[in-house]
Amino acid sequence: MILHLINEGEAELSHYKIENPRLNSELLLSKILKTDRTLLYFDFDREITKDAIADFKKLIQLRCQHTPIQHLTGTQAFRNLELFVGPGVFIPRPETEQLVSIALDVIPSAIPAVTPAVIPAKAGIHCLDIGTGTGAIPLAITSETSDTYFDAVELSPDAFIFAERNLKTYLQLRERINLILADIFTFTPTSRYDLIISNPPYIPTDEIRNLPPEVSNGDPFVALDGGGSGVEFLFNLADLITDWLAPNGWFISEIGEDQGDRIIKHFKEKKFKNVSIKQDFNKRDRFLIASGV
Repeated sequence: MILHLINEGEAELSHYKIENPRLNSELLLSKILKTDRTLLYFDFDREITKDAIADFKKLIQLRCQHTPIQHLTGTQAFRNLELFVGPGVFIPRPETEQLVSIALDVIPSAIPAVTPAVIPAKAGIHCLDIGTGTGAIPLAITSETSDTYFDAVELSPDAFIFAERNLKTYLQLRERINLILADIFTFTPTSRYDLIISNPPYIPTDEIRNLPPEVSNGDPFVALDGGGSGVEFLFNLADLITDWLAPNGWFISEIGEDQGDRIIKHFKEKKFKNVSIKQDFNKRDRFLIASGV
C-alpha cells in the first residue's frame, strides 16, 4: 500500500510539473504516517486507514497547486536544525546556510574554525540579525559557536511567532538570542555589534510576480520586496549600520545575483572597508562582505 501511494502521488505531481515529485510524495506520506521518510521503504505492505489515505491525497492536491512543500510538512531543515515554518514566514534556503558558513569564518569560536578568525577573540561576540524570520541564522550560529550573542530583529508579527516557536524548541540556545519585534529603521541598538548579518529583501518589486508560485505566493511579500531596483532596502541599511558596527566589526548579507557592482560601489562610497562579493554554490554573486568604517 505504501509503495502504491508513493507512486500514485509521484504520478499526480509529475502531471502538474512539480519538481522532485517522488521526494515530495514521500515527504507528504511520511508526514501523514508520522514517520521518517527513509523508513517508508522498510514497510511497503503496511495497511493504511482510509482517513490517512484521504489526508495524503489532500496534501498531494495542495502541492499540485504549488503550495510550498514546507507549508504542508510544517518544517524545514537548516544546517543542523529542524525549523517550524508556515504561511507568514520566509522559508530558509540553502544560500542562507552558506551565508552562515561565511559568518562562521570571521567568528573566533566557530566549531570548527574554518579559517583564521577575523573578529578578535574576546569574552562574547555581539551580533545582530536583521529580518530574522524563523530565527534560522542566530539559531544556527549560536549552535555552532560557544560565545555568540544575538539581537534578532523581525518586523512581521506573523514571522515573529515562528521565531519564538523555534527558539522554544532549542532552549539551550534561547538565552543567547534576544528576539525583538521591531522595524529595523526605527530600532535603536544599546551597543555596537561585532557582526551584523542579514538575508534582506532584494527582489525588484516588478519581478516578484515572475517568480515561481511557491515563492511569489508562498513567501511573504515584505520578505521579497527590495523596492524598484532591488537594492533599496540594503542601501538604506548601509546608512544605519555604519554607526552600529564595533571596531573590527563585519557586515555580511545576501544580495541579488546581478547587484554586486552597484552594491560594492555604494558601500565603498559609505566608507566601508574590505568590501567584496562571494558567489554561491551555483557560481552566482550572492553575498556581500564588508568591514566597518
